Amino acid sequence: MPDTSSAELSHDGSKPIAEFRQHNVGSGSACGHHGEILQGVFERDGEFVRGLVTLPCNAFSSRVSVTLERDAELVVQPPWKTKTRDAVVNALDVLGAAPLYGGVVDVRSSIPVSRGFGSSTADVVAAIRAVGEALQCYLAPEDVAYIAVTSETACDPAMFNHCLLFAQRAGLVIEDFGVPLPPMQVVSFSLGSGNGIDTVDFTPAQYSAWEAEAFRVLLGLLRRGIHDSNIAQIGAVATASARINFRHLPFPELEVAQGLVRATNAVGLQVAHSGDVAGLLFPLSDPHIDVALERAASSGLHDVRMLTVGHRTLGADPRRPAARTKMRKPVARERERT
Repeated sequence: MPDTSSAELSHDGSKPIAEFRQHNVGSGSACGHHGEILQGVFERDGEFVRGLVTLPCNAFSSRVSVTLERDAELVVQPPWKTKTRDAVVNALDVLGAAPLYGGVVDVRSSIPVSRGFGSSTADVVAAIRAVGEALQCYLAPEDVAYIAVTSETACDPAMFNHCLLFAQRAGLVIEDFGVPLPPMQVVSFSLGSGNGIDTVDFTPAQYSAWEAEAFRVLLGLLRRGIHDSNIAQIGAVATASARINFRHLPFPELEVAQGLVRATNAVGLQVAHSGDVAGLLFPLSDPHIDVALERAASSGLHDVRMLTVGHRTLGADPRRPAARTKMRKPVARERERT
């Protein structure tokens, strides 16, 4: 990415950080995730907000390239990636370039949609990064989160390269654990029909007071597990969160999945809390993984595979700006069903 250490945004947000050029090219990338370790409601500034800790998975990724042209129509390929289009328009608006630029946006993603792998957020984050590169502007992860949540109502923390508890509907960090999740392996499989969940029409869980208190305890256990790289403790938290989630999003394979945890010596059961992907968690190079793969496949589960999960690397940019850019509020638009 070009050096933008001297670039500034005007106080009224009316000019982009880079010079208004006729032709601007940029690209960005972001990885998906394999659902969540923990998802629920948590206290932030004295109020309860929805939050989650995702399980990054570099095996799935999105890469977006943009060619911005002055006074051109904005074209996104494929056309159904409407959230990506929203993200590009909102990023241009934030940088004061929306009235001037259109162009071509090309999305190349290996992430399955509607499954809980974070496909739409990866597209959105990659697109925002691509616009920033095209306009020679470094956007802090917090700024990317602001644009992303405006573009798709709820987003995952794919813009950060370390582990944190993230308020997905506010685009804000609840707690930064300061370190990445330790790398793990997951025997991944689908629940239900394997056709995915319509996340646009999905109704968020309404948690009870007991569940809210349980999330407070689980967060404390997860915090300790992450800092100690205690995969067994992380797996225990994932299992407890999955069981709570099954009360709100039940699947008939619950008993089979829990039985596989016991039969294969997995450290835990982990799920996508608004998707249909789940998995058995193991330390790296655990000798039980091959048996777990065979047992999961023979149990009638779909899409069984082994994935390495944990630390997010793709698209991560550890640089920090001297000061956050002052941003204008983007405009949210119609959303795709992913």
